[in-house]
Amino acid sequence: MKRSSGKLIGSAAVVAVAVTGLILWSPWGAAEPVLTREQAEQELLARYSGQVESANLANGHYDMRLRTEAGLYAVALSASSGQVESIRRLEAAEQTPPEILERTKVKTLLESRATGATVTRLELETPTDADNPFYVAELTDPTGRLLKLTIDAYSGDIRSEQEISAPQTGGNGSAQPPDEPASNPNTGQENPPTENPDSSSNGQNGENPDNSTKPGDKDNQPQKPNHSNDPVRLLSEKEAEKIAAKSLADAGSKVEDTDADLRTEEDGQAYYLVEIELEDGREASVQINAVSGTILSTTWDEDKDADEDAENT
Repeated sequence: MKRSSGKLIGSAAVVAVAVTGLILWSPWGAAEPVLTREQAEQELLARYSGQVESANLANGHYDMRLRTEAGLYAVALSASSGQVESIRRLEAAEQTPPEILERTKVKTLLESRATGATVTRLELETPTDADNPFYVAELTDPTGRLLKLTIDAYSGDIRSEQEISAPQTGGNGSAQPPDEPASNPNTGQENPPTENPDSSSNGQNGENPDNSTKPGDKDNQPQKPNHSNDPVRLLSEKEAEKIAAKSLADAGSKVEDTDADLRTEEDGQAYYLVEIELEDGREASVQINAVSGTILSTTWDEDKDADEDAENT
């Protein structure tokens, strides 16, 4: 009887040792240790910049929430290897629209880029298409050149630069100074202006009584070039479009759309080519002097088609 009891006790001890060994060995358990929450966060932030808002361990991985500049993300990270198993965005970050630079700041930026430059015109354009708003500026540089620039309204960067007119030069290539009154070399005093002999002959402010023209008539003389230091002001696109639309007031249909494009002739003369679409479907191209606003030409689409047909025959 005592021998049987001893055998039972020994068998029980063997079973206990075996169970303890299995628990400690755990061949079916995880082969790698589980990361702590701090270690899991470090693994995630080593891959993505941002801030971990939460991390919960479940089913062998950490369910984490990562906040970045782009928004909030749900991340599943392996608790054993630290690898990202999945990532998806839960919400996008609110995008703050950039601010348009103030007009005075843009003017200061332009004038600071070239000492002695003067901004003569600065207008904000806000297109309806996908393009960003931009400033259109006219600037006179220290050499007297008149430039047209387009500037990004957000960054102030220059998109394009176009020379509208160059400074007038004399025969030796130097800048031509403004006309000055002639002076008497003996006295150093300015000579008085010379009167037109025809200006008071008939008491009618120089008008010819028989309306005949003479070689000396003022209206028949070529105009002297303008040597003034004042910069030439070009019409704006809006002004050119308005002039072109007014020129077609008798076209028999209202203007539906206009589009002005500033261009330059080979001789440096600037002009606007304004494309006009009428409500009845007809289209015309109006060429306008960019300084005086004079209509240079008007061409209808049917005229252009006829010219093209004539060239092809």
